Amino acid sequence: MELNFKNGIAAAFAAGLSFASMQAAAEGFYIGAGVGEASLQAKDSFDFDGDEIGIDFDESDTGYKIFGGYSFGFFGVEVAYLDLGAPDDNETFVIGGTTYTAGIEAEATAFTLEGVGTLPLGPVDLFAKVGVISYDADLDVGATDGEVTEFFSGGDEGEELAYGVGATLNLGQFGIRAEYQLFDIADDVELISLSAVLNF
Repeated sequence: MELNFKNGIAAAFAAGLSFASMQAAAEGFYIGAGVGEASLQAKDSFDFDGDEIGIDFDESDTGYKIFGGYSFGFFGVEVAYLDLGAPDDNETFVIGGTTYTAGIEAEATAFTLEGVGTLPLGPVDLFAKVGVISYDADLDVGATDGEVTEFFSGGDEGEELAYGVGATLNLGQFGIRAEYQLFDIADDVELISLSAVLNF
């Protein structure tokens, strides 16, 4: 009876170690690249021949990212370069009886530095990120009233907060990551992406 009890304790201890090992987050370097949909919201205004044209821009385009980082287990650090595409739109305005047509295009590129917290759940890791984004954004407008055409440019650059949540499906050394990111650029920039990850 005592032997069976000790064997039971040993088996339970071994099972516990095996479970803990299975649940432990991977450590080491990783790199990855992804593609997805980038959405940019921005508000601005321009003076056209004495009339103020207000721009309320909310469009999407294909975005790309490359990234790399190091995982210490349940916590890591990640850097990335983002190309948030060049979404565009055409809008028509009527001001003071005059009709204006405007072609609008936005562009944004950025670097991020973020801390990453990871919750491993077997083959799937859930993660959340927070950090800083250093960005360069431009908004170009070509407006016409049918007779006169004018071009306007606006832009901004700086550092703001960056957030992200997602999940990674681990396939040995490789992984597939689905991620949602939000950046405090303009009125908001979002990136929903799918990435391939290589772990070292």
